[in-house]
Amino acid sequence: MLLAILVGIFSACGTGNNGNGGSTPPAQTANVASPQAQNTASNKFTEADIAKLKWIEGTWRGMDGDKPFFERYRFENETAMIVETLADDTLAKVSETSRFQLLDGEFTHTEGNQSSAASSITDKSVQFVPTSGGGNSFRFERQSDGTWNAILEWPSSPNKPAGSKVYKMEPWPSKRDIPECTSPRVSKGDSETLGVSPLLMRRAVRAIAGRWMYRPCLCAER
Repeated sequence: MLLAILVGIFSACGTGNNGNGGSTPPAQTANVASPQAQNTASNKFTEADIAKLKWIEGTWRGMDGDKPFFERYRFENETAMIVETLADDTLAKVSETSRFQLLDGEFTHTEGNQSSAASSITDKSVQFVPTSGGGNSFRFERQSDGTWNAILEWPSSPNKPAGSKVYKMEPWPSKRDIPECTSPRVSKGDSETLGVSPLLMRRAVRAIAGRWMYRPCLCAER
């Protein structure tokens, strides 16, 4: 979903429409001081450059106006990054899959009839520019608080000045949404009866009572 937004919105001379005659809802914005986008795709990238983007791996939630969306980023191998759009916050169903691929030195992505390629890659960001079919420039930019920004940039047109829009991507589920749990209480007498340490007893009870239910928690060994 995010990639379709970044590639497609404002591609028709920056009109700001969603393609169906309606206005696109505003993104959740953030204050970002960003360098001007480089306009030319590079064909000099290597696997080492792609490895700089490992920070983006994980599951994320963004907002398109008041509507949340969820995406999972993972590296299939040293040259390919897969982006899965998830149907809802349960993360159970993948509704769409996109692919970024390093090929002949270019790190490219295709969405419909529009293609983009990276013009720069650093430890903190990757900048994409359109290479065919029109579209927009966009950037993924790492933030110090564990989030990242997807930044859409469009050029000026007769009807609209140049501008940008920011989609803030947050880890999902966030720590505040993960219920805390406590280690099972095991008495010294219980462990002595079975001939095992209290720590091993707690681990066994926790595995039986909770870990097989696939519910995340913030337990720590005690």
